Amino acid sequence: MSGIFAISDWSNWHDEYENPDSELTHRSRLVQEQVAAAVDDQPPGPVTVVSMCGGQGRELIGALEGHDRRSDVQGRLVELDARNAAFARDWAQAVGLTGLEVREGDASASDNYDGLPRADLVIVSGVFGHLCPDDRRRVIAFLPEICRRGARVVITTYEVKPETTADLRAYFAECEFDETGWAVTPGGMFGVMVHQLRGEARPLVPNTTLFTFGSSRTEQGNATET
Repeated sequence: MSGIFAISDWSNWHDEYENPDSELTHRSRLVQEQVAAAVDDQPPGPVTVVSMCGGQGRELIGALEGHDRRSDVQGRLVELDARNAAFARDWAQAVGLTGLEVREGDASASDNYDGLPRADLVIVSGVFGHLCPDDRRRVIAFLPEICRRGARVVITTYEVKPETTADLRAYFAECEFDETGWAVTPGGMFGVMVHQLRGEARPLVPNTTLFTFGSSRTEQGNATET
């Protein structure tokens, strides 16, 4: 699997998902299971979801394309790459996720989450491995600005560096989240973690930069996750 800083084409990078035995595919399946379960567990009515750096929607749309409650789902997938955003938008429409907005934009800009109902579910998949510790903490601290109390957050970790996972757990605890789920891919490369906000929701702060994608370079000197 290529390192993140060797990747120049984030659309072709998704080809790895076409290998059914890849660790990336196994990670995607674990995330999809958590997404479907979170939607299942919501009371009748609208379910608001947010996907940060959502790519082609493999985790979100892939989990819900045949889900009985897909018509209840609303929210936003934020993705900077134009081709990935177009892929996700077409896929969402094709499978009846008409309430899901695919926004071509920078997921690090807080303004790209404005105007949404409070999220019941937030997906942050394949992101934290690209961020330095301060950026990871900043993203987690931001989540109560878009989540309702009791919302679930599904994240992925890079289990080759378990110390990063330990740090993420500590950051979530600091921000009044409880861990409610944990699974690791068969090869042990990736982990999928679920947290639930026990603290209070906070107002969204506009015009804020949440992270610099690729800031992990200053921490590691090379790639840590794809």
